[in-house]
Amino acid sequence: MFTGVFAITPELIAEIMRIVGPITVQGATYDADNFQPLLQYNVEVAYKDQNISAWDRKEIINELVAELKTRLFHLSSSKWPDLFKVLNNGVTNKSIQVYLFNDAWQSLAANLEMTGQIKDNPSDYFMIVDANLGAFKSDAVVKKDVAYYLTEKKDGLMADLKLGYKHEGGFDWRTTRYRSYTRIYVPLGSRLELIEGLDQATSDISTSDDLALKKTIISFFLSVEPGKDQVISIRYQLPNSIYNQFKEGKYQLLIQKQPGQREKFLNINLKPLQSKVQSWSGGFITDKTFDQLK
Repeated sequence: MFTGVFAITPELIAEIMRIVGPITVQGATYDADNFQPLLQYNVEVAYKDQNISAWDRKEIINELVAELKTRLFHLSSSKWPDLFKVLNNGVTNKSIQVYLFNDAWQSLAANLEMTGQIKDNPSDYFMIVDANLGAFKSDAVVKKDVAYYLTEKKDGLMADLKLGYKHEGGFDWRTTRYRSYTRIYVPLGSRLELIEGLDQATSDISTSDDLALKKTIISFFLSVEPGKDQVISIRYQLPNSIYNQFKEGKYQLLIQKQPGQREKFLNINLKPLQSKVQSWSGGFITDKTFDQLK
């Protein structure tokens, strides 16, 4: 009987392998540094030369998992602190996500922020969700950064969100042009003003409201060629309720990280009319909250 579903990233497996040591399966030795590219190569390319059918090409994953499980069950107690640290970091950077059928357990997982659910925030919020569409493993070679500029106008708050994509790969068995159907979750009632940096003929820009999530969703398709940089600029006006919070010094920004997403660089700028600009920049490995300085 299943108790739930666990989703983990290859990066988490690599960090665990630093603790349990290299694993040899079907003549190939996997370690923390080569685990992901070597496994992808054997599953996507090498199986053809080994006369392994397409149906059986992923059997190697089962063998790896079985040996990894054996190593963990026999792990020396002296290494438990290292394992707990890796798992704790995995929860923090959203490399571990769970869904449990037991309501009490699922509630505990939610309290530990392991469920990936979209959060509710009474003030400002955004979450960027990229979805790879036939781009192979190109996510591994696309560097991403995010900049958010909030400007107070006489009649409200204008948000400018800039998404930078730098494709450092090429055309091969592993990577190709990066293609994503991207959704930006922002506060319910936000009004889209413009989007720049997209091919207007193919981007399929749309907005919709999700009342259950209390979010307005800005959606579009993007494509980035290997060796190219692309910046998507999105401007939208926030609801008056958030503008009122801002004027009262009660504004708060919550930025939620997409589970499994590799680290991005984040830059935040808040520009009030009559006080100093607030800014912050750094890595984006987990959710971030910014409170307005009074």
